[in-house]
Amino acid sequence: MGVNLVRFGATLLLLTALGATYFRARLSDDEDVPDERYLRMEGLAIRRGRAMARWSALEQRDSALRLAAGETTSLGTPELFYGGFPETSTSPASEVILRDRWRALRDPDSLVRVAVLIYNTAPYEAVERRVGSYSGALIRPSSEGVTCVAIVPGWIGAPGRIAASKWQLEASMAPCLLLAAFGGPGAGVGGWLAATRYASARSNAWLHRPKEFLDGDGRHPWSPIYDGSWSGAYSWGRSGLLQSLGAREVALMLMPPYQMGAPALHCLAGDKATCGRSVLDSVHLAEGMPEDLTVQRSLARSSPGTILTSHPIAEWWLSDLIRDGGRERFARFWKSDQPFEVAFREAYGEDLGAWTKAWGVQQWEGSWDARESGRKVILGASFSSGWPVLVLGWTAAALLLAAWTARRRQVTP
Repeated sequence: MGVNLVRFGATLLLLTALGATYFRARLSDDEDVPDERYLRMEGLAIRRGRAMARWSALEQRDSALRLAAGETTSLGTPELFYGGFPETSTSPASEVILRDRWRALRDPDSLVRVAVLIYNTAPYEAVERRVGSYSGALIRPSSEGVTCVAIVPGWIGAPGRIAASKWQLEASMAPCLLLAAFGGPGAGVGGWLAATRYASARSNAWLHRPKEFLDGDGRHPWSPIYDGSWSGAYSWGRSGLLQSLGAREVALMLMPPYQMGAPALHCLAGDKATCGRSVLDSVHLAEGMPEDLTVQRSLARSSPGTILTSHPIAEWWLSDLIRDGGRERFARFWKSDQPFEVAFREAYGEDLGAWTKAWGVQQWEGSWDARESGRKVILGASFSSGWPVLVLGWTAAALLLAAWTARRRQVTP
């Protein structure tokens, strides 16, 4: 009798759990329609944001070209120009940052002309999406040197004051400050910078941060680019029983560190040759963008942007290289006409892959995902300790249900 009561209680608990799962699935199915509409609206918003960024980039490029063609770009301290704002409006905070960074250069190259243009984002914003406007730089080499105009989005803050994002200002100025500090690059580095659109030259930490400082704000050393499988897995977990079983949570937990791409994982595991290739293959493709503009991440994509291909190396890679080896060593690497890897070896006395491997491990260990998972380098799914118990529990429940059903069928009247 006692055994029957235990069986009855276990069966009742199992049926209650399955019933809750079923009704939760029904509710989730009812919610699928607005979820799909939300996803479509989100996709349209992303495409609209990219269109706005491309429009602002092309229009402000014309303004930057006019500055580059005139006598407004100075060989001394760069002047800050404003576009689309009232004549009396200024940005004192931006002027302070520009002045401090320029002073830290010590001895700027006399053949590099630099200017900074802050433009009004209002014409490009139907809603408050300032981060979608273009930020970057126009870089125009010539026989007389190099002209670099940093292009920064801004808006009216306090009366008479122009506001601009500090990180966008820093990232936009970074290529110009590198050129001013070290002059035009040699053939090896110059070809790589042109191919990557200066994507790894968007940090000024080398000018004001010590060697021990970990740049990146906890981000990954290789840019996370999500192909369709990630969004598909996430959306697939939205519906029915799969959502009740936690499929969406499983998809989210599987992402780190796979979104950095398989080559990055091989690099972190010690494959130095792959580490070197991840730098050389860090190419950004920007459709419909002039070659003299640097490209921000929202306008760029990897080729072809899947888990198996190299993802772009971090925006602060060059800055960290300078802080690690010093300016003199970096200048030898920067000015060399040797191929990229040869120039690196001659300047730093070690292979590109070896340095990048050590750098990548340090960056990954300092990232938010690594600190949250509690592991130094993860080469698999980052499941929490509770997931095995959950999987075993649901497996046991399914087996019990199957056994109970089979026993019911064997009973004869």
